[in-house]
Amino acid sequence: MSPYCILFPVLVILIPYVATYTYAFSHVSDVRLAVSSSLSVATDSNHLVTDQPDKNKPKYGSRTVKPTEALLTSYDKLVQSAYVRHILLHTEEMSELIYKMLYNSTEVVDFLSSSHNHSSVEDQSPVYTKGIASDPFGNLANQISMCEKSKQEGGLLGWIDNPSYQASSDEKPRNSYITDHPLLPKEAIHEIFTRKPKSGDVLTVKSNLGVHLLRVEDVLVKYRHEGQNKLIKTRSKFGGKGTAAVAPSFLADSTTETYHILTNGCQMNVADSERMEGVLSNSLNLSPSTSVKDANVVVINTCSIRDHAESKLYDQLGPLAKRKRNGEALALIVTGCVAQQEGELLLRKFPEVDAILGPQYVNRLGDILQDVSQGHQVIATDPTLIMEDISRPVRSSRVRAWVNVIYGCNEHCTYCVVPFTRGVEQSRPMEAIASEVLELARNGYKEVTLLG
Repeated sequence: MSPYCILFPVLVILIPYVATYTYAFSHVSDVRLAVSSSLSVATDSNHLVTDQPDKNKPKYGSRTVKPTEALLTSYDKLVQSAYVRHILLHTEEMSELIYKMLYNSTEVVDFLSSSHNHSSVEDQSPVYTKGIASDPFGNLANQISMCEKSKQEGGLLGWIDNPSYQASSDEKPRNSYITDHPLLPKEAIHEIFTRKPKSGDVLTVKSNLGVHLLRVEDVLVKYRHEGQNKLIKTRSKFGGKGTAAVAPSFLADSTTETYHILTNGCQMNVADSERMEGVLSNSLNLSPSTSVKDANVVVINTCSIRDHAESKLYDQLGPLAKRKRNGEALALIVTGCVAQQEGELLLRKFPEVDAILGPQYVNRLGDILQDVSQGHQVIATDPTLIMEDISRPVRSSRVRAWVNVIYGCNEHCTYCVVPFTRGVEQSRPMEAIASEVLELARNGYKEVTLLG
């Protein structure tokens, strides 16, 4: 048989595909050219131009949003105090120079190493025992601050109360007036909180003492039942048997109560579950249970990335809801991305659930459970500011560890739900991150994954 007899039918089959591919390739090239042209125009105006606004994006669009701008509850109702350090300088020019140096690690290390090596005074500060790179602000304060009383402690001023804080009805009135801090005049304190700082912020404030370069290490945020947060004190009886919800007595006698955490989804959820276990184990002294059937406190940490995430949650809630309807003393907590998305709607579907927590409230689990122990239902999904954890996480591995460096996101990619479920971008202070990683290294961990 002639080879042409075989080749001809093959060509007849392939020619339509080749023609289609050629047309598609040329069409894609035209599209790429059009996109490139539109992007170059957008770049010239410093923002992306679209013909139609995306209704799914928040009102602030592509602009970088500060966490304080995303709050639905007033800043002065949330932030009680700030944990502050400072470097006292002569002029604003020096403050600007040191500020720029802080964000250039090479300059900081070179300057501090040179200063320390040529110092004629034997340094007794514990700051240096942590290493220059782990605490650049503290080391700079130790070297150049004019404040003799704070420089040996890395510029520490401590907790400073917000003079404009608005106490809730269940709190004792505070901050009706404010006196001078021993190292910071009251005018400077007012100026700090007027700027609404969050954890990790660096500010420059002037006073009669000089120019203060201030670093906010942490903020004390009050958990309040305002905005999207709700405290439901009157609960209806469950249908069927007509039983009422019974809360466990884990605050009265925590040694007899147990907990179990069900974790779904990504590494961030795994890290959040470890943080919540730190609260349950270290702060509330509850004991872990190997079986969800025997636990008095059950936390379901949810994920909303995949199609069947909600169905998986409902499957997990079914047997637990039955235990609640049968009158068992069980605290049923749902947290994570599905909790943030569904909010109060989830309570309508499953009235047996005691608390709904968005990811920003993971380290407030102890406060939430205090309300639950009184028989209340809690919804905590209101945007808030992140605080450093008081309890250390209970790691699931002795070799590998998860360390959060940032919470939330401002990008709003079309395919991603993170900005809507984890809130706007909030970074942890780099000193806090470095301290956590160094402690892990001292404890023998070999692998650290930075999450953000």
